[in-house]
Amino acid sequence: MKFTQVVRCIALLFVASACFAQDFVTFDVYPASTFTQPAAINDQGQIVGSSMPSVPNCFGGPPAFCQQGFFRDSDGTISTIGPTPNRPNYFTAAAMAINQLGLAVGSIADASGSDGFLRNTDGTLTPIQYFAPQRENGFGSKTSEPSFPKGLFPPMNTPDAGSAATTINDWGQIAGVIGEGGGRGIGYLREVDGTFITFSATSNTPPAFDTLPQAINDLGEITGYFVDSNGWHGFLREPKGSFVVFDAGLADTFALAINQAGQITGVYTAENVFHGFLRRRGGKITTFDPPGSVNTVATAINIKGQVTGFYFDSNGVAHGFTRSQCGQIETFDVPGVGVSATIAQGINDLGQITGYYTDPTGTHGFLTVRRGGSTKSAFRGGGAKVP
Repeated sequence: MKFTQVVRCIALLFVASACFAQDFVTFDVYPASTFTQPAAINDQGQIVGSSMPSVPNCFGGPPAFCQQGFFRDSDGTISTIGPTPNRPNYFTAAAMAINQLGLAVGSIADASGSDGFLRNTDGTLTPIQYFAPQRENGFGSKTSEPSFPKGLFPPMNTPDAGSAATTINDWGQIAGVIGEGGGRGIGYLREVDGTFITFSATSNTPPAFDTLPQAINDLGEITGYFVDSNGWHGFLREPKGSFVVFDAGLADTFALAINQAGQITGVYTAENVFHGFLRRRGGKITTFDPPGSVNTVATAINIKGQVTGFYFDSNGVAHGFTRSQCGQIETFDVPGVGVSATIAQGINDLGQITGYYTDPTGTHGFLTVRRGGSTKSAFRGGGAKVP
């Protein structure tokens, strides 16, 4: 580390307590909701994620098909996403990413397939539909594909039919996955002019069964993970289409987020335990775990190199954490009686964090704000304002 970087990190240690001094705003999309799960936040404080009604009307279908995406504006007002004309009933929806302009992407699925969507700033939805031709013989039998580790974070569900949008940058480039049947998929990049580029990660032991883009930065660099006969690996797709494949450990690697500097964060497994990693441009990988962690999941990174995520302690309780660009880790929990887990999902360039927590009534959203008042907790749906 250069001398100037050392001095900067020492200085940051003295102000770390102020940087991590956060209060919490908690919210639900519906009154008395049992399911609100934010996924991402931009610098305006706008948040997107998934939710379910308190008393599911299911849009004509069973309770499992009641999930809606949501958009929470910076003033606290919340609007839901879905259904759409082409998916009017029996659907599940999830908003997965938002850019600095307030454009959000996600997917809506029903029994006949899945479409990606772009939520415009006026609230209207533009379908992102792409249906790749089914490959004859596919990539062999599904039994030859390594299974996804269970229990810590949900895998991206590759649609058997249709596609899903997973990430968007500030230029409006969108990346996602296209289902090819059998739970396998290829990645896509949708350019600003609407043209599609499809791609599969370059495996050292081809073929790649499943390529799942997770994040794109403003340079057009895409990161994510794919699986081949040796397991799961991280990838970086460069703007001209070349691939860099990397592993943070000897077992599975899942790249989940990338910032404008090309730093990538995510998780890897070692002896069936999850750990966090940070990959810098050029390929240097640093691994980390919060103190007392049994499993660590790093979910997001901002322009400053601050990483957020969550970890499980020896009692199986989940806590949130932040890791500074200098490597200092601070942990946190949403305060409240009965809170049993804090899951941090997104961080913006101002250091605000969003995610969800669980208590006896279900899962609920949270947003961190700079300390300056008491912790706030209220239902913020239906046009309510944050005081």
